[in-house]
Amino acid sequence: MPNDEDQPPKFAQIYFYDSNIDNQIRRRNEVMEDTLDERILKELSEELVTINPFINIFQTAEKKIEIKKKKKY
Repeated sequence: MPNDEDQPPKFAQIYFYDSNIDNQIRRRNEVMEDTLDERILKELSEELVTINPFINIFQTAEKKIEIKKKKKY
């Protein structure tokens, strides 16, 4: 996660921050200043989810982080 709470997540951090593909695309566009084609980015993201086992690990880590945050408060 970003070191600074005011800094938004970038790149691989986005997987930890939000597992929703549409939200990830929006965040990636924010990082890249709206230079990405959302349609192509969505196709690539969906493809990665189906073929890359590490995506599921990132998503599992996100859920673990959420659980830790809930226990902390």
